Amino acid sequence: MKPREFELIETVDRAALARHPVWKTYRPGDRAWILGWGVEPGRLAAELERFGYCGPEPLFPVLECDPWPGGLSEVVVAARMRLSAGLELPGYRIEPLAFGVFHEHEYAFNRGLPSHALRTAERLGAALGIPRAEVFPMTYRCAVRGPDGQPLTGEIAAPW
Repeated sequence: MKPREFELIETVDRAALARHPVWKTYRPGDRAWILGWGVEPGRLAAELERFGYCGPEPLFPVLECDPWPGGLSEVVVAARMRLSAGLELPGYRIEPLAFGVFHEHEYAFNRGLPSHALRTAERLGAALGIPRAEVFPMTYRCAVRGPDGQPLTGEIAAPW
């Protein structure tokens, strides 16, 4: 994404992750960082004005994200998720607790909510026609590289 295409969004969904692989919740301290990428101050101000209400906090595309420096919170990173059954789906990770996959719908998991994660895995398995036991462990490969130049990868055990 180019600085002139910079936009704030309300929700990171499959389409947003297809447009850009890394999104972060906007905080006032992010302003200088965003302007440092070449985003015009007027553009940022206009985007922030659209969110001048009591609603969800906006998210912005992290324009300098490959390689990924790490160490940031409130960041959604696009990934390819491979289920234990071998099926690959588009998805994302939000370190350290949350991740999700897209099939016909979004299936979001939070390691801090194990009973919800179990029900979500059951729904995902049913939608894919596989047993819940074949959803996890899940491996991922992010759409950006880490500081070492290698793709960010990992494995997620069942969160229950």
